[in-house]
Amino acid sequence: MEEVKKKYKSYEELKKDLEGLHMDIKTDRETVLELTSMLNSSSLDTTERVDVMETLLDYLHQIDNAILFCDIGGMKLVIKNLNDSNAEMRSISSAILATSLQNNPKVKVYCIKEGVLHHFVRALSTEVELPVKKKLLFALSAMVRNFPYAQTKFGELGGFSVLAKLFTLPGTSEEATKLSERTLTLVVDLLEEHQSVTKDNKHHSSEELLTQYQNFPLLEHLLQNGFCEIVGNLLENIPQREFESTTEVILKAAMKLKDSCFQQFKEHTVKFKSLHDNLLKLYHQDTEFDFYRDLSEVAKKLYLFLMEKDEL
Repeated sequence: MEEVKKKYKSYEELKKDLEGLHMDIKTDRETVLELTSMLNSSSLDTTERVDVMETLLDYLHQIDNAILFCDIGGMKLVIKNLNDSNAEMRSISSAILATSLQNNPKVKVYCIKEGVLHHFVRALSTEVELPVKKKLLFALSAMVRNFPYAQTKFGELGGFSVLAKLFTLPGTSEEATKLSERTLTLVVDLLEEHQSVTKDNKHHSSEELLTQYQNFPLLEHLLQNGFCEIVGNLLENIPQREFESTTEVILKAAMKLKDSCFQQFKEHTVKFKSLHDNLLKLYHQDTEFDFYRDLSEVAKKLYLFLMEKDEL
């Protein structure tokens, strides 16, 4: 009996552990309330306000804390700050939204009611700082993924036109390349999401959810906003080897769009062939790295698809 007592905690010990756990949760709640109250204070300057928001960021990745932040009006202030004249304020506001929206349906519903999509579309159109644009894109991605209603509203607001313009930013900096990659990654993820629900329905989605996806013309939005040409242009300007993830997402996008974009892609048939050859060469230099082999196979499939379809 004594051995059993030593092995397992007593009821009183478990009770204390649980009380400690509740104290932690209460402490988080109190901290969020206090920080939000500080945000509402008119006595803080911009630097102090940014500091408060950076502290809040550490708490809002927790679902309950993010919901509380919405309930007490904090998120409304953050959404408003997307229009702030200070780049640091716009940056931290975007980061808070990205963190809070991640896998949090209640926060998504709250934010869409507060018109956050209007702010995202406007901010992505006018923001001049690339690091802030990247954070805005993260926040938008967190908002629209697995939320067909938000995708529909984003499309109605001209959001896909705004995404298309992100590929035409001046300069060839690493940040601009990464922004293009992340924008295209969002597009590919949305295409895969739609396919998994409307064609495969692997997760046995409800009839209502299935209808929402079916009623949203994602492919039509992409074609109307020139994504066939965008992917083709990206293909012709694939960056150096250190941007392998960019090559991967371009090929993924080409695979998803190949049937609809055949006329545009056939102009790049030779490029798919040379890309296959180059990737295969890289694989032979390092046969333990299957990544190059797999990518070369995708490029080969696209090349053969275009050749065969062109002969018909």
